[in-house]
Amino acid sequence: MSINGLEAVISGLDNLSTQSQADVQAVIEKHTQGTFDDSQAAVPVLTGALQGSGHADIAPMQGTVAYDAIYSLWVNDGHHTKSGSYVPPNPFLTAPFFQHAQAFESDMKDVVQ
Repeated sequence: MSINGLEAVISGLDNLSTQSQADVQAVIEKHTQGTFDDSQAAVPVLTGALQGSGHADIAPMQGTVAYDAIYSLWVNDGHHTKSGSYVPPNPFLTAPFFQHAQAFESDMKDVVQ
């Protein structure tokens, strides 16, 4: 997943002052952690394996939220079973991602303008 519309913002990162770079990093950390926290609250828990496989990774100028359980994508996006029945999506990661995407874009624009 990615946030569209930030190309112009991201292209200006090289010209930012040290303080602005720190501000950008703070925005990245805020929304990466927020997305992770909200996804953890929304993830379905049967055994706890899916929830336990989640992690937020923050590096310079990037943040990633991932779930490493092999079936995480199927739970998030829905799937057909072997018998042909359909299990609807439970967007435990997609919904928090898009909720934070708008605020992230707004916060980033505030930093670089």
